[in-house]
Amino acid sequence: MNEAGGPAQAASLAQEILHALYDLAARPEGLASFLSLWETWAAPQRLLPPGARSWPEAHFALAAELLDRCSVGGADQCVLDLYPAVAAFLADGGPQIAKVNPAAMDTLALYDGAGISRLPLDGADLNKLRQMTRLVAEGRMEGPITLRLRHQGSGGLLICRVSKSPGAALSPLALIVTSELNWTEGLTRSLRAAFGLSPAEVDITRAISRGQSLTEIAEQRGRSAETVRTQLRTILTKTETHGQSDLVRVALTLLQGACLPEDRLAQPESTAALPRLSTSLRLSAGRRMDYLEFGDPKGVAVLYLHSDWGLTRLPARAEAAAAARGLRILVPLRAGYGASSPLPEGADAVEGVSADLAALLDTLGLTEVIVLSMGGDLRFALHLAHRRPDLVAAVLGAAPLLPLHDAHEAASLSGWPGWLRSNARFTPGLMPLVARAMLSRAARRSLPQAALCAQGPDRIVATDPEMRAAMQAGLAQSLLYNELCGAAALARGLCGTESDWGSLLSQSQVPLTLLQGSEDPFAPPGALTHPLRTGREVRVQQIPQAGHLLMFTHWQEVFSALDALRHKITHP
Repeated sequence: MNEAGGPAQAASLAQEILHALYDLAARPEGLASFLSLWETWAAPQRLLPPGARSWPEAHFALAAELLDRCSVGGADQCVLDLYPAVAAFLADGGPQIAKVNPAAMDTLALYDGAGISRLPLDGADLNKLRQMTRLVAEGRMEGPITLRLRHQGSGGLLICRVSKSPGAALSPLALIVTSELNWTEGLTRSLRAAFGLSPAEVDITRAISRGQSLTEIAEQRGRSAETVRTQLRTILTKTETHGQSDLVRVALTLLQGACLPEDRLAQPESTAALPRLSTSLRLSAGRRMDYLEFGDPKGVAVLYLHSDWGLTRLPARAEAAAAARGLRILVPLRAGYGASSPLPEGADAVEGVSADLAALLDTLGLTEVIVLSMGGDLRFALHLAHRRPDLVAAVLGAAPLLPLHDAHEAASLSGWPGWLRSNARFTPGLMPLVARAMLSRAARRSLPQAALCAQGPDRIVATDPEMRAAMQAGLAQSLLYNELCGAAALARGLCGTESDWGSLLSQSQVPLTLLQGSEDPFAPPGALTHPLRTGREVRVQQIPQAGHLLMFTHWQEVFSALDALRHKITHP
C-alpha cells in the first residue's frame, strides 16, 4: 500500500477493517460506514496484480453467518440472549448493573440490579470501565471499545468490549461483553472449520481468551515460551488477525454465533400481507416461477426483466400507459426472487434463468416477444435471444450495466454504485454479507432505497410518491418477500452482472437498442463503447439528465423506444 505511514499504518487499517467486519454483523444498519472504511483499504488493493492482493476471505463467510444468527426474535428480545456462553451485562455507567445474562451470574456472581463494584476489578479499572460505559451509552463516544483490565481473582486479564446496546429503548445503555466465558464445543468446531486450527492451537486460543499470558500457557502445556510464541504466530496467520486482542475479539464474536441453537436462526417472515402475484407456473423438477402481468392482454408481448434489484413494478401511470399503447408487459420473478424457486445448486445462472424464461413464454403460447431488460439483466436478454431466436424479436436494454473491465473503471464510480460494483467484481465473497446487511430488518427500510436513489436524477424516485410506491412494491414482491433468499439472490445477481458475459453481445443477432442515462451513477464513462467494439450494429440512445432508474423517471422514452422496435419488426 502506498499510503503515508507505510506498512505499519496498513496493518493498523487492516486490523480496523477486521473489527468493522464483525461489528457490521451485529449492526447491519451501519453498512454505509463499513463500506466507506473498507474502500480506504480495498481500493489500493485492486490496483495491485491479482497475486499480490490480500482479502480476508475466511472472515467474510463467518461474519455473514454471524449476521444470520443474530437476526433472531423481535424488538422485545433482550440483546443479552445472543451471548449464552460469555458473561455479558447492560449498564449505563452508574453504580448499578441494569441486566445480566446467565453466564455473568455463573462466572462473575452478578445479578440484575447488582452493584458494579461486584466485578473483580481494582478501583482504577472499575472507574475506567464505568467512564467508557457512560460515554458509549450516551452516544458521546462511538463503540465498540475494547478494554484490557486485570481480574483481581485470577490475576489474568478481564477483557471487556463496550458497545451501544441496540435494545436500549427506555434509557441509554451500553452492552458490555467480557472474556469470562464457558468455552463450548460449538466454538471449537467453528474455529477448526473456519481457520483450520489444530487441537493444540484451539487450546492456546482458549487460554489467551481467558487472559493467560504466553508464559503461563507454556508452563501449563509443558512447552517452552518460544514454542508457544511460534504456535501463536501460526494461529494469527491462519485467523488473519494481528495480535492477541484481535484474536480474542474474533473468538468472542464467534461465540455470539456458535452458541445459538440452530432453531433460533432467522426464519422467513410472514408474507401474508404482501400483494399476491398474478400467476404461478410450475417448471421442471417441481420448481415454481411467479410472474406479473399488466397492460393490454391482447397487445404486443414485452418480457420485462427486473434487474438484480427485483424492481418488478413501474409507476402507476406507466402501467396504465402500457395498456393505452397496446403493450402486454410480462414480469417474471427470476429464480430466487419472491416465491420463485432458486436454481438447482451449481446451475449456471445465465443458462438456468434463460431456460426458465423460455419455459414461461412457451407455456403462454407466445411466438414473438420484445425483451426489455433493466441494468445487468441485459445478460439474460441476450442469452435468451441467442438460445431462442424464434421467440425474441428484439432486445431493449434500459440503463444497461456491462461488466467492469478493471480497477480503474471501478475507481471512476463513487458512493453506493462504486461500493457495490467494485466489490461484486473484485471481492465477490463479501457480497453475501453486504446483501444480508442491506436487507436485514434493521436496514431494509432505508438501505436499498439509499443505494439506488442516492445520486443525481435518481434522487427523485425517493421523494416522488408514485415512483417511491412502485419501488417499494417491487422490492416487497421480490427481494423482501423472504429476507434470506432475497439476500442470496441479490448477492448472486450483483456478482453475476460483473462476471465475464461480454461474448453474449456478439452472439445475439436480433436488433439491439441500449438506452443510457447521461448521469447514470452505476455506469463508468464510456461504458457503452464495449458492445460497439463487437462489430455488431447496436443502436445507442443517450437520455439527457437521466440516471439509472429510467424505468421510473423516463418510462415515456423507454416506451417510445419499444414503439420504434415494434415498428421496425412489423415493417422491416
